[in-house]
Amino acid sequence: MGGSAANFAVSPASAPGQTYTLVHDASAKTLTLNVAAAGAVTYQWIGSATSDWDIGTTANWSNAPGALVVYADASDVVFNANGSAFPTVNIPGTVSPSSATVSAATDYTFSGTGKISGTGGLSKSGAGKLTISTANDYTGATSLDSGTVNLNATETPGTSGPLGKNNTISLLGATLQYSAANTADYSSRFNPSGAQTVNIDTAGQNVTFATALPSAATLSKVGNGTLTLSASNNISGLATVSAGTLALTATNTFAGGLTVSGGILDLGNIPGGVNQAAGPVTISGGTITNGSLLGSSYAGQSGTVAAKLAGQNIPLTKTTSGTLVLSTNNTCGLITVNAGILAITGSQTNTGAGGIAVDGGILTNSGSINIGTAAMYAGNAAASKGVINIGAGTVVPAKFEAGLVAGASGALNISGGNFTTTQGTVDDANFRVGKVGYGAFTLSGGTVTVQRFQSQGGTGATGISLVSGGTLNVIENLIIGRNGAAGGQGVLTVSGGTVNHAAAAAAINVGNASGVRGELNLTGGTINNTGQTVSFGAGSGTATGIVNLNAGLLIANGFLVTDGANAVNLNGATLQSSLT
Repeated sequence: MGGSAANFAVSPASAPGQTYTLVHDASAKTLTLNVAAAGAVTYQWIGSATSDWDIGTTANWSNAPGALVVYADASDVVFNANGSAFPTVNIPGTVSPSSATVSAATDYTFSGTGKISGTGGLSKSGAGKLTISTANDYTGATSLDSGTVNLNATETPGTSGPLGKNNTISLLGATLQYSAANTADYSSRFNPSGAQTVNIDTAGQNVTFATALPSAATLSKVGNGTLTLSASNNISGLATVSAGTLALTATNTFAGGLTVSGGILDLGNIPGGVNQAAGPVTISGGTITNGSLLGSSYAGQSGTVAAKLAGQNIPLTKTTSGTLVLSTNNTCGLITVNAGILAITGSQTNTGAGGIAVDGGILTNSGSINIGTAAMYAGNAAASKGVINIGAGTVVPAKFEAGLVAGASGALNISGGNFTTTQGTVDDANFRVGKVGYGAFTLSGGTVTVQRFQSQGGTGATGISLVSGGTLNVIENLIIGRNGAAGGQGVLTVSGGTVNHAAAAAAINVGNASGVRGELNLTGGTINNTGQTVSFGAGSGTATGIVNLNAGLLIANGFLVTDGANAVNLNGATLQSSLT
């Protein structure tokens, strides 16, 4: 053999992942062909009818415009929109890419009897779903940025699984979706660094995370099935439950807040009544159950709270048109209803300053409310319209007022149960229907016991009260038309039931201030004013007091006219003297 290496050529000059070099040694009279790795080459999946990801056989890849080539290991592979016509990728053997990236807006599936191996990693971005049905043993990092990754292969811990083995999993926005084939716990492999976005779709399965989530994580639970957190977590991000069940079996702190928009949040009923802790809590659907929760605030829209909302000074605000049900014992602070319905079927107990203000929407009670040192209001803000309906149970506020400011209106309707105010003579009324705005009160059943009752109690206010059943007990003053400045009127109509003012320390007063109009109508039932008179005026000279006795029974010592324009119309009721 003579000449030099220049007299020879290799054809082709290279193959995927390889380069060829001829070396001529003149002294040894040898010609050597060196085959070397070409370094990482990026291949984009194009696919074909066979859709095989194999080594050096099927030309399903492109590494240049218009050129289809076969795959070689130690290359970077990309699955994007270019291969979306063939989204099911069959892996018949073992492939070891330098990296694998799925970045499509459409769905891809990895299937077959083979696996992804080697030291490379897997990245998922784009809105599409990647279904992994191969048990892989690659050891490079897994980065899940967006879209969904469906785990459709069995996990053999430490050996193989859809996300490789013994590697770090970074959750940066994608949803990790389980399947009947895989309910493995990956929490010990989650990247502990950075702001991890732990989005979990249990897809009808029961999954347990036994390792605490990264401290800077957010958590989102979607899909049917149950995700159980058996470790104590302390995360700075928001935790959200949208579907299925998030079950807590240890103490947790969700400092970034907690939102339940669907599904169930099971607080775990930690022994000793220990609270699960959170920043702002929002309930816009679903159920919170089984234990105690201490948030920095509570915002309710709809759903059911069958767990204790703790915190004597932590407020609860009801917004939007939905219905929020509180079905167990709560001890949170001030409750404000701005819209929709807040239904208390359990109990609300607060020994601090946690009152109730209904400034829009409706508060209903069939359980018990005990806020004996705080007030209950209906219509507490300008232009507000609030309604309180009590059908059963026990309600104990310090006082009640409706229509507290000009332009506001409030109503209290009681059809059952017991309503008792606890405030004594500190205020001139601890039950006031129409303080400055418009107030309404109806009693059709149950028992109401108050220290001082006013139907219209403030400047320019209107107070309309109706007793058609049940019992109204007034221990001290009963005033109909309290303040006449800027006009104002108060009405009390008794058509059934009993108004019990017997042995009270003051008369029934109808029209109690200059310019006010008070009206007492008896059309049925009983007004028991034993020991006191029905009084008109208060020395002002311009009040108007009207008493219409059409049916029913009035027991009183008589009528006392101080001044003003007054009238008593006896049209069929029974008037019984209590003088002895």
